[in-house]
Amino acid sequence: PLPLTSILFEKLGVKRITNIDNQLSSLRLGEHVSRSLNGESTSRVHSYASAMTADYSTFDVIVVAALVGDEAEKMTILSHIAKSSKPGAIIAARSVPDDGRQLLYPRVTDIPSGLRLIMETVPPDGVVNSLVIMKTA
Repeated sequence: PLPLTSILFEKLGVKRITNIDNQLSSLRLGEHVSRSLNGESTSRVHSYASAMTADYSTFDVIVVAALVGDEAEKMTILSHIAKSSKPGAIIAARSVPDDGRQLLYPRVTDIPSGLRLIMETVPPDGVVNSLVIMKTA
């Protein structure tokens, strides 16, 4: 329920942000946190939907949160995003390095068909999440 990435993007001047979650309570809490920190916003949209049914065709950048499903579910969601995104879209997925941190969050282990790996960050000790950045074909 804490949409830190969208709050940061809004602070950086991103004009339109859509938070998608399949739990309405999480969306409402996230909206409350965003409003408390940033006030009312016309750039922020909260969409109640499943990641597997959402339409990604209008987004330039899609960020998949660390807690989106287990490892298999995250790969299924990334495959769906690859198929339903426009060409050239950037997909950033939170992951973890293969050093034990995957006990906390699921690791992105493969790059689904339709996506090309751009880079993967390796976080320093004390930082849990890495980031896998991909691009649609």
